[in-house]
Amino acid sequence: MPLYWQIKEILEKEILSGKHTVGEAFITEDALIERFGVSRVTAIKSLNILAREGYVKRQRMKGTILVSRIKQQNDKIILFLCQSKGHIIEAFALRTISGLSQSGFHPLVHDFSIDGFTEKFTHLLRLDPAYILVYGKSSFPFELLSDADKETVFLLNYEYDHKLPGAYVLSDYEKGARLQIEHLLDCGYRNILYLTYDFSDCITEKKRVNVFNEVIDSRNYNGRYLILEENSEGEEGVIAVESALKKLGKGTGVICQQDSRARIVYKAANRLRWNVPHDLGVIGYYNTPWSQALIPSLSSVSIEETMIADETVRVINEGKRQEVYIEPKLIIRSSTGINQ
Repeated sequence: MPLYWQIKEILEKEILSGKHTVGEAFITEDALIERFGVSRVTAIKSLNILAREGYVKRQRMKGTILVSRIKQQNDKIILFLCQSKGHIIEAFALRTISGLSQSGFHPLVHDFSIDGFTEKFTHLLRLDPAYILVYGKSSFPFELLSDADKETVFLLNYEYDHKLPGAYVLSDYEKGARLQIEHLLDCGYRNILYLTYDFSDCITEKKRVNVFNEVIDSRNYNGRYLILEENSEGEEGVIAVESALKKLGKGTGVICQQDSRARIVYKAANRLRWNVPHDLGVIGYYNTPWSQALIPSLSSVSIEETMIADETVRVINEGKRQEVYIEPKLIIRSSTGINQ
């Protein structure tokens, strides 16, 4: 547990015990620094949490005043920011919202991809939410959080680079990447092609590419990655994959950054008259409905998003800053089901 939170809990116990008088000046930042031997930043964080929970009021020139021995209910408001792109909200988000509601919180769900979100978010921050949950596979405009308490921000399965001190509940993407490549190598595919996209601002994809390079180098296999446009699942993508496969030859295993990318690999293999999985192995990620809809069915790495939702609710209820990583699972189907 972070030091500022430990100090906050000590002060909270003192408030509840009646040690401090309501309406009078509370412990100052300087007093906390001297008493606990901490930095001013830590002292400020502890007092800010007490203010957010309704125990004290912090005013310029006047200092910190104890105003109540009862937590205020605005500490139950949670902003849940996701990106639905007009589609039905994902099962993960619904499960998280349901779990938070059952725990007595009041989640307010908003789509950060819609027009006018910036203005709306400014008004939402005035509610002084206890937590801000950011969930999505697209980059969130973190500059909007300049006036928010960064300690209240939780990132849920968020893939892009960021500089926040908050808590995270994520899938272990590095473990997932290792499952993908090691499965293809164990199946006997001699060459490995990784289909990715411009990952310059995607921290999880950087980690997956690093794992790919590490395993390829350690096992002395021929591997390369092909950077495609994020939405290049049409003819342009098929041509790029076909060209890469020609250079690598039969016996190649293809790693798809997501299941839907396997469609262009199957089309390229069909044009080359290669058989999946005998000439070409293919493995996806996320274990979406695409994986079973394709013929042959696609091996994939499954992310247990229900576990991410449940862990999110647990972390919020505990109120502790922590990082939680959910282990992915390898699902083997026909697209790799052969030992060459």
